[in-house]
Amino acid sequence: MDDVKLPPPLAAAIDDFNSWSRAQLLAADTASSITTPLYHYTDAGGLKGIIENQEIWFTSYLHLNDPSELRFGMDIASTVLKEFGDAQGGPAKFFCDVTNDLFRHENVGSAFEFCVASFSRNRDDLGQWRAYASNGRGYALGLAPSLFQVEDKPNRKPHENIFVSPVVYGEAAGRSRVTGAIQQAIAIITRPKCVAICREDRDAGKSFIREIANLLLADHLIWHSLTVKHEAYKHEEEVRLIILGQKKDLAPYITTRTRGSDLVPFIKSAMAVRVPGNIVEIVIGPAAGATAQDGLKTMLSSLGVSPDGLVCSSKIPYRAF
Repeated sequence: MDDVKLPPPLAAAIDDFNSWSRAQLLAADTASSITTPLYHYTDAGGLKGIIENQEIWFTSYLHLNDPSELRFGMDIASTVLKEFGDAQGGPAKFFCDVTNDLFRHENVGSAFEFCVASFSRNRDDLGQWRAYASNGRGYALGLAPSLFQVEDKPNRKPHENIFVSPVVYGEAAGRSRVTGAIQQAIAIITRPKCVAICREDRDAGKSFIREIANLLLADHLIWHSLTVKHEAYKHEEEVRLIILGQKKDLAPYITTRTRGSDLVPFIKSAMAVRVPGNIVEIVIGPAAGATAQDGLKTMLSSLGVSPDGLVCSSKIPYRAF
């Protein structure tokens, strides 16, 4: 069925959805352009590794702090699909059912790999000091907006396909992100001419429906599911760098590190943090020791980074135990 040659109206409908998707993705990319510094909360070893090696590590989504990663957004999208299908019936319901069947977590997780590097707009957040920065003894590395302007370049390797997106929080925000794309896909497949052709030529109809469903998944539903989280994490004001691709394509670039008794898959990615101006600030955690500032300045100087004007301390009163 994958080799079925689609009648011109169906092929044109697919082109129309592709064009709409590209325009939407471009608009979203423009709207989410990073214009202020972003902060990465980490411990002393993580900070030294990032600056010394000029690398950011992208962690498998399965090993992030939120156990509902991806599933939270997928559940929202799946619910919206079912609601639209049930409300409209007919071809719309068939399309939504097909899309939901393809969109099961086991299908998505077995075919795709998602690795995430997390940053925050919030430079001094107690929750993140506790969770990600050695219980307040670590650091928040502030990086210039220019480092988050992902440039298009030819012949990218699979692990160089990096995307930037702010995270939104809660069910309402998640629904808002996926509703427009689902509505557009349904509008395309329910065009009277498309419906008539699908009824006359079932093989072409099935190929057409599956193609639109795959485009909706790849361009919108999977992406949005990776960038919506439970509202309990709203204080993090997270912006994500995401490496997304086929498992088979990313496998050669994945290695593991230890975290306690766990082996955590991750991908190394170059980031030129030592270029002058790319580090805008390093905030020392609220529970750091009295010698933290001197140690940090010495480390920066040893790596060729002037500490002048870069180092400051959290203003949060916090005693770690």
